[in-house]
Amino acid sequence: MAQLYNDITVLENHHAALGFKLTHSDERVNIFKNLDRDSYKLIRQSVIDMVLATDMSKHFVHVNKFNGVFGRVMQVVHTIENKLHVLLSIATLTFTLIGWRIRH
Repeated sequence: MAQLYNDITVLENHHAALGFKLTHSDERVNIFKNLDRDSYKLIRQSVIDMVLATDMSKHFVHVNKFNGVFGRVMQVVHTIENKLHVLLSIATLTFTLIGWRIRH
């Protein structure tokens, strides 16, 4: 089997190939039969990409990509949180400094 898939993500390639083979072998389970050619190609490539992504030898590559994107998102969130915290602190201090008489 390793030679068939050139020693690259052997089990994952096998699973993807077998999944499509089984799907196409029986019209009752062929979820792709009503798709046009372009849609089928797009969905097939997406499924293959997702199955190949389960190769644990590439786990840390995927984790690092995720952390890179997620880290940038979290930096923006923390920046927004910090600004909101500062605004809330200013509002609290202002409210305190205004004095009891004006607040009521």
